[in-house]
Amino acid sequence: MLEERYIEPGPEWRAFDQEERLTKVRTGAPITHTIHDKGLATEIGPSYRDYSGKSILGGKRVQMQRLRKWQKRIKIGNARERNLSFALNELNRMVSTLGLPKSVGESAAAIYRKAVSKNLIRGRSIEGVVAAACMQHANSLEFLDLSMRYRSILRLAGKRSGEPTNL
Repeated sequence: MLEERYIEPGPEWRAFDQEERLTKVRTGAPITHTIHDKGLATEIGPSYRDYSGKSILGGKRVQMQRLRKWQKRIKIGNARERNLSFALNELNRMVSTLGLPKSVGESAAAIYRKAVSKNLIRGRSIEGVVAAACMQHANSLEFLDLSMRYRSILRLAGKRSGEPTNL
């Protein structure tokens, strides 16, 4: 049971000499807690071209559009994932607006995920919980300054605290 979710950190290929080792590398974005699927999901791009650059025509184009639509529907399957997606978008917006380091956003996202898994979110504002998660990494004076800056930015944008922001 311990090995059910084991992630193999090594490469998925074999190399028999140094030259081969240097030519084969892992690619892809690193795993991040600030995206609801941790950045691991594959996305069907908006292009109607195949891997060689040729245009996709006719029935295949319709099929691609249908696959894109279902991928968007399936990506966020239930209410918990929808809440997590919205909250992490709000977290990224707050971190960006306040000029906080990405490490604070990563830690706050991990804290928010833990709160979601323990069912501590229900009945609380997403903005408040996200702010509390950010507060774990700043002393109270810094956080007071940050929250005042965020409120003034919202005021300038004509929003009240708790409303969705489109900054």
